[in-house]
Amino acid sequence: MEYFHGALLNRLAFQDGAFRCTARVLPGEPLLALPLSKCWTAETARRGAELSGLDPELPDSVWLALHLLQKRPALAEKGQPGLLLWDDTELSELTGSLWLPSARLGREDIIAEYHELVEVIDAAVLGQLGVTEESYLWAQATKERCSLHFLDADSNPVDILLPALTLLESNQVHDPEFAAGLARLEVSPEAIGPLVTKVAQEEKEQLLVFYAPEAFEAGAPVYLCHGGLAACHGRVLLERGKVSWGCLELAMELPVQPSKELKEKAAALQPDPPAPGEFLPTEVLAGWTPALLEEEQKTLKLNVRFSKQRPVPRRELELLQAALGGGRAKEALLHGLRSIEELYVDSKEAETPRRKLARALIQEEKQLLGFAKAALEDPAAGFGGAPSRAPGASETDASGKMEVALLRLEGTTCALRRITAVFAALPCDAEAGPLMQELQALRAALAGFPEGNPESVYMRPVAHTSDPALAAHGEATEAVLRARLAACCWEISKLAAERAEPVLMAGVLGEAAVMHLRLLEFQEAHEKLQLSLAASYNDRAFRLERWCQMTLACHAGLCVSGDGWAEAVRSVGEQLQERLRRAGYTEAALPEAAGVPSILHLVSSRGYELECQMQERGSPQDLVDMIRLWVLRRFMPQDRVRELLGPELLSGLLRLQVLAALRVPDDDSPLVFSTVALWPLEGLLVATDYGDIPYDVGEFEPVMYLSLDSYALIAAAPRRAAERVLDVCCGSGVQGMVALSYAREVTFVDVNERALSFSRFNCALNGLYDRASFVRASVEDLSELEPPFQVILANPPFVPNPDGAATAAGPLYSGGGSDGEMVHRALLQKAGQLLAPGGLLCTVAEVPNPEKLADRVVEWIGEVSAMVKIFLGDPAAAENYWKVATQERSALERSRYLRGLQRLNISSVAQALVLLRKDGTSTVEVTTRSQLWSDDAYLRGHVASSILPKKAGYL
Repeated sequence: MEYFHGALLNRLAFQDGAFRCTARVLPGEPLLALPLSKCWTAETARRGAELSGLDPELPDSVWLALHLLQKRPALAEKGQPGLLLWDDTELSELTGSLWLPSARLGREDIIAEYHELVEVIDAAVLGQLGVTEESYLWAQATKERCSLHFLDADSNPVDILLPALTLLESNQVHDPEFAAGLARLEVSPEAIGPLVTKVAQEEKEQLLVFYAPEAFEAGAPVYLCHGGLAACHGRVLLERGKVSWGCLELAMELPVQPSKELKEKAAALQPDPPAPGEFLPTEVLAGWTPALLEEEQKTLKLNVRFSKQRPVPRRELELLQAALGGGRAKEALLHGLRSIEELYVDSKEAETPRRKLARALIQEEKQLLGFAKAALEDPAAGFGGAPSRAPGASETDASGKMEVALLRLEGTTCALRRITAVFAALPCDAEAGPLMQELQALRAALAGFPEGNPESVYMRPVAHTSDPALAAHGEATEAVLRARLAACCWEISKLAAERAEPVLMAGVLGEAAVMHLRLLEFQEAHEKLQLSLAASYNDRAFRLERWCQMTLACHAGLCVSGDGWAEAVRSVGEQLQERLRRAGYTEAALPEAAGVPSILHLVSSRGYELECQMQERGSPQDLVDMIRLWVLRRFMPQDRVRELLGPELLSGLLRLQVLAALRVPDDDSPLVFSTVALWPLEGLLVATDYGDIPYDVGEFEPVMYLSLDSYALIAAAPRRAAERVLDVCCGSGVQGMVALSYAREVTFVDVNERALSFSRFNCALNGLYDRASFVRASVEDLSELEPPFQVILANPPFVPNPDGAATAAGPLYSGGGSDGEMVHRALLQKAGQLLAPGGLLCTVAEVPNPEKLADRVVEWIGEVSAMVKIFLGDPAAAENYWKVATQERSALERSRYLRGLQRLNISSVAQALVLLRKDGTSTVEVTTRSQLWSDDAYLRGHVASSILPKKAGYL
């Protein structure tokens, strides 16, 4: 007999009277994934021809029972029946157990439902279906044994019948909430490629997925993991005729005076509402609740559960204490437990299988009574003693659910890595349908992660994090992208062997290229896009291929090596300055031509709308094309670029890798684009990176483009004659180059070699290279520099990054350590030994908890005598800062980042300018100015007059 027919993924085989694992699996890996269309549900019963003609409005439970009666001959009659099929004599063995009245009420409800059915369905039809009171009782009892309850993708309850459940043992994990999380109703994503099977091509196919609660070796018996089988022992006996360790329940109803404390404690006991995909235990469907406070009746209904894992239920005790007052909670519970114990009756009847089961149930309940009473009476444990923790359980529902979700996520990641290896070794003539189906099931398993589908994150993670949830999420993202890429590569080899249609080959090549791009493998993506276009032209592939070439060219960087490069850059710089002046490419003209308030708006507004806006304003065409080339980074015909720049300058810029040429098939004139942005500022030309280039910290570390902070530092820094200036965290070098207008020499320092390359290039481009020196060092290494410096300028990284949770803090230019002040703090600590007497330090950064910054600065500078002035912008609440730090990449990243800020007690963030003069005084002055970083004010030259006071020694 074939079990689980139609499964997309199946690690189970029925051998030697039990289901066993067919391969080694790790905890959390999917064991079984069944399309819902292959399971027995009320909807499949309604669609069946055997039951056609019946009223479709009949309850789902009736349809399922009738469906089971139709399939009864094919069902294996194995396993002990539940309590619903026990006779009164057998049930009497349970005297004292709360499951005795539950079983009797259940039987009565089923028989009553049968008689209602007789009234609405013709007797001849019932006879034809084989429906009698006895058979209907059997069908409903079997339904309880074989059914699982879930919420579907639309949050509607759905019952699923799996007759093979009767052949599986209950889960070894004895915590019901933990086990419930290991059975999920997942939603399958869209098809993964043109060669997937018909089942996998169905969009939004719901899959019933079971996950391994522990590691299984090949051949090991499998314990199916879901909340029904891991429920308390009475519930399992009631529904499935088995006994497993569980819990004892004590129901209490108390008169109370509702109070705020009582309401809060009762509300805290309520479990989290189930989410789509979650298993619904029978008690949830029956409306069971741990506590119900009826304010009008002034009554508290409390259900207290005792288990071996939680012998002292802390929150229930606290609620009971609040309800009773006077420290009577333990006495009330002990009285209730003793009352239960008195109800049990020892049977003297002869042994039968069912009597043995009943006695086993009674014996376990008595053991639980003993554990509970001993725990309550133990003075050492105390009223508020922390309960011991069950395997996989957690003190709160939310963290317990996350623990289970992470187990599933990590297991699915391992399965994806395995399937990647299988695809890589699979011959092109092999059958891959089952493997494709398995990949589809694993993708569906990822989609059910409660804090965001890892596959929906566009790029693989580049930042390292110590947060286990974020790390697991990032590993899953990379694993699913690798698996999909491996599937595409296998399809490519198969299509090539079969000499398939070029259009089909182009599609799979394009899909593989997208996976490479999402993995930040630009060279591999470029190669596949070229092959895709050679097979069949596609607009999307064409655009991606051009974008990929541009990214690769930007990765190559600038030419800052070889003999004579600095002289070549200086010569090109002189010609470029002249050409740009001729076109009107100035600091004031750019925003005017684009119709934006300031040049900084061009940094983040490089869209097509801006291009159209310039044309509509009637700006000079040469200026518009210069902006298109150097700011908007548009492809332009080489002939037009030659006309703008001249042939000699164009050739020089191509050699220096400032411009790059893109060959177009069947076109003698290649397209030209810029690999950097070029900004006019105070008579300088500043080449910077583009902020929208995807990057990998290990392979391509970007240099931050011009920002408000750079302008703030330039405008606020004192401009007086100085021998030596130190530009720390120099980036593109813009602050240090402005300083060279009043200083004899400037030392540019950055930990990023790419940043120093930009600083070298920019200094050479502006004829300042001879008065500059460049040092690759971190702030911690500044002590090795030879002091003193008359001026120190710094625009350090400042994004807080607790646990490495923030994606945007991955690049060196933004990551400020856990609290955001790692670099800023280290710099101020070293200011005293680096500055000359009377020397000035000027830093700009965003700081956490700005109201306490002055105290922190005093602590950082230590015994150094200095006058310090701090200018603060408007603070922003920390809960809004995630938009800066996480770039909205995933809900999980955002929640973990905000949680990290709370853990560090960061309540707000504000922009700050710190001016420090090393002299004989020791004063700190804080000035709060609204809209401190007003970009328009900076660019109009009002910073010094409107924001900073003009005082001797500072400006």
